[in-house]
Amino acid sequence: MARSNFPQGDHYMEPTPIGTWIRSPGVRETVESVLIAILLALLFRFFEAEAFIIPTGSMAPDLQGLHVDVQCPKCEYQYRAGVGRDTNEQIVPNEKCACPICQYPLLLRRHERRDHREFSGDRILVNKFAYDFGQPERFDVIVFKYPNNGKQNFIKRLIGLPNEGVLIEYGDIHTYDRRSETFDDRKIAHKTPRKLQAMLQLVDDTNYIAEELIEAGWPSRWDQWTRTGAPSDWTVSRDPVAFSLDNPTDEFRWLRYRHLRPRTREWDKIEDGELPDRMSGEIPPGELITDHYAYNDVMPKGVGQFTNRSGLHWVGDLSVEAFVDIKSDTGSIVIELVEGGVRFTCTINVADGTATFAASDSAVTFGGDVTGQTAISGSGQHQLQFANADDKLFLWVDGRYVDIPGAEFTRTGDVMPKWSETDPGDAEPLGIGGRNIQMDVSRLRVLRDIYYTSKNDTAEQGGSVPWIEYTLGKNPADIRDILATPHRWELEADRQGVPMFKSRARDESYVFELEEGQLLPMGDNSPQSNDARIWAGERYIDSSYLLGEALFIYWPHAKTKPLPFWPNFERMKFIR
Repeated sequence: MARSNFPQGDHYMEPTPIGTWIRSPGVRETVESVLIAILLALLFRFFEAEAFIIPTGSMAPDLQGLHVDVQCPKCEYQYRAGVGRDTNEQIVPNEKCACPICQYPLLLRRHERRDHREFSGDRILVNKFAYDFGQPERFDVIVFKYPNNGKQNFIKRLIGLPNEGVLIEYGDIHTYDRRSETFDDRKIAHKTPRKLQAMLQLVDDTNYIAEELIEAGWPSRWDQWTRTGAPSDWTVSRDPVAFSLDNPTDEFRWLRYRHLRPRTREWDKIEDGELPDRMSGEIPPGELITDHYAYNDVMPKGVGQFTNRSGLHWVGDLSVEAFVDIKSDTGSIVIELVEGGVRFTCTINVADGTATFAASDSAVTFGGDVTGQTAISGSGQHQLQFANADDKLFLWVDGRYVDIPGAEFTRTGDVMPKWSETDPGDAEPLGIGGRNIQMDVSRLRVLRDIYYTSKNDTAEQGGSVPWIEYTLGKNPADIRDILATPHRWELEADRQGVPMFKSRARDESYVFELEEGQLLPMGDNSPQSNDARIWAGERYIDSSYLLGEALFIYWPHAKTKPLPFWPNFERMKFIR
């Protein structure tokens, strides 16, 4: 046969018998049909995750069950809160909910305002073959059959893996391999940067400051606190709120954060233009940041008080986010996070973009080199985020994670909140400063990590949600007073702060022991999650109960503005 249509020389290859067979029209059609059939089967199985609806708030705030979605009329922050329940676990409509930033108690007017009515939970897509080709990983959001009722589908975050011992202590997850390790070998479980970003909870945002707080004289949470009475090196502008450092010096000039939230009951005075008594004199030290959830902050009709079961545990794992407009080609930016009196810092050299982590206490040991390279190079605008979570430091610049090899650390001794007259410690747990630099700082956001609550001595298997893990029997009012009063954090003699914080420690009797093929799931809304910590009957789930990995919120509740049933595009997102 002639080869006139083929190139000659080294580029030409004689057709092989297999090649000739594949090129035949019948075989090609068969192969194409098989490939299309496989593709359609995979697509069908993928979209087989029909409308899974999340019924409860155990994964709030990232995934919503039955809830109200409202905007605070004071600071204008949009937030979501759950529904109230009476003692018989019957749904009771909420009368009020409270803003997580300014704590304004909002009276819900369901018959007058459509956006004050209750909405159903998020509808999600589930990747039902995610685990056909690989094993589930810790902190995945999984959908599974409830082991004590196969007709119920649950959605939780995967915490414990097969053959592990899992301990929940001080809000963190500690694990060890039961086949080769002991309780003393346990290590803290680290989240990936991507998972941590999804799990951080908002505490404060300078874009949402209630005008009435300013008019009443409520102090700014961000200020040059440690130089009270001295000339301020930072100037403040409003609309939007921004801080400017215009006087470069060889000393760091700091903005620091105090957690000064109003109480819900104080808003009557604030609306009258007055400050509550506790704020009318000298500004008090900051309170501890806690595991507070707006979803749980509700007042069911007829109850007369908020049924908030969160906000009772100190969270030391924090993150700060800021937009900076650098106006110098040299100088340093430093971001600081305080946990247990130890100051963790990230110092960025503006000239070359190098970032360096450090700790103020020799009890902290890093895992290696603590220097990394950022995209900063002289003047310019950047978004910075610095986090301390699970005994590891994290840095993002302009949304990109900066890999610093020695970011994991270990520390000796008990981690307790610290405060003194000369060192505010955990009463001012976040800060941002500069040296030899001119810059503007805006959109400061404070976030916290999830604090997983362990069961206490009285929360037996099959009991109520373990929403207080202290073992001293203190009531919520006294716990909140200790958390808000720094001089009580360290008074061990009269059994105040130190014994309370130490009572969170857990021994081997609190370990969850998983066997081959068993998984331990828990909810992100730890104070209000009915999960494997307390299930009656079968506690763990078998791997065969997995339905898949939660993939995408494809239909949250519709909006009421600008038109009824307007798609809620902002909350349509991939689940992490």
